[in-house]
Amino acid sequence: MNKKAFISRISDSFCNGEVSLFLGAGTSIDANFPKWSDLLEPCAEKLGLNISDVSDYFQLAQYFINEYGESELYSLINERINKIDYNSKALDIIVKMGFKSVWTTNFDKVIEKNFENQQININAIHDEKDLSSVNLMNRVNIFKLNGDIGHIDKIVISKSDIENYYLNHELFLSFFQRELMTNTFLFIGYSFKDEIVLKSIQKLNSYIGKNKKAFYAIMLDDSEKDKDFTLFVSDLEKRYNIKVLLVKDSDEIEEILRTIKDKIISKNIFISGSLDNFKDEAKAYEISKAICEKLIDSGYNIVTGFGKNIGYYVSGSSIQKLYSINESNIEKRLIMRPFAHDMSLEEDATYRDNLISNTKFTIVMYGQAIDTDNNTVISNGVLEEVKISEKQNNYIIPIGSTGYAAEKVALNIKDNITNYPYLENYIDKLCTENDPDKIAQLVLHIIREITNNIINQ
Repeated sequence: MNKKAFISRISDSFCNGEVSLFLGAGTSIDANFPKWSDLLEPCAEKLGLNISDVSDYFQLAQYFINEYGESELYSLINERINKIDYNSKALDIIVKMGFKSVWTTNFDKVIEKNFENQQININAIHDEKDLSSVNLMNRVNIFKLNGDIGHIDKIVISKSDIENYYLNHELFLSFFQRELMTNTFLFIGYSFKDEIVLKSIQKLNSYIGKNKKAFYAIMLDDSEKDKDFTLFVSDLEKRYNIKVLLVKDSDEIEEILRTIKDKIISKNIFISGSLDNFKDEAKAYEISKAICEKLIDSGYNIVTGFGKNIGYYVSGSSIQKLYSINESNIEKRLIMRPFAHDMSLEEDATYRDNLISNTKFTIVMYGQAIDTDNNTVISNGVLEEVKISEKQNNYIIPIGSTGYAAEKVALNIKDNITNYPYLENYIDKLCTENDPDKIAQLVLHIIREITNNIINQ
């Protein structure tokens, strides 16, 4: 499958439904996680073997256990994994793509740490008993099929562990197979060398019959080192219907992930604004409602940080609209992230940064606040969100006619219009139009034009 078609297929699947991610050891390598060959090289040396001659690492681990015992193997693994640097460029992109379900055979904590670094709540599931917490709201479920390093005596590392997997993890596998059936799966950094995944897909296909479900994988092209690699990839595609995109290095994986992310988040619209002025409230509600209804009808998703009053208008009118169209996935179409009052300045900045990072457009409305002397002022929070949006290359759409911060941003754009060519034909109208429906139509037109002419090129 060529790169453009692959990216388009994954992006469309993500926007139209649920996509689950499956991460293999390859995604932890740029966090200095040792490759299997490096991790188990000391085992091979103690057994008098050359690690380059070993193709089955589970069998190697089994030989080591047979000779030296499990505790010796666990000690060796612990020592090498504790040297990991948890920062990963690929995972930094993945975290911002909005996956709700991540499966992995990795037993390190690199994936969890990268989600936590972005202040995203996770639900790590590495044991059958953890499955009861799968549906926790606003958490990313991370399913660790091979266990967790924090419970090293239960990790899947040896041939015996693999052979007994279906007996010891029956419930885990049933969850995995159910998700294989319902969701589109994207595999990254996974070699398909163990039997767990392929057997599960084979079992699924035996139920489905000829109309096999398609799966997608990004894999490093190893054909120069492995003479069987091309045949192996062909087997994945023909027997398991796994559409494989071969890449030359990790930089290309990151480039592909960024492109997919940009396409996914181009459907996410961040609305920044605040209002503490009674006389403007009715008009602000009408504008918020008109914009949200137009965006939702056109397939866009709303993201709000719950700025004073504007956040309520945006969320309230969005929820009302989503219920009216019987939307089944409301939490995906409307992302609400209220700010805690006791946040430090650093926490506040990080929170705004993470919130905006999942969007491609920023609509600015009003942006008014009351200071400690009870004076009407421009909201610094809204201006900060605009600054973050520009840093993250969002397309800024200020409704200058609403005044305050939005007007200030619009006038700045007007004075520097060469930096905002997408608004050249619209900035005057954004500063003068007062009719809620016409404002909403104008905003939607700008977003569609940018999407068609820039993002989807």
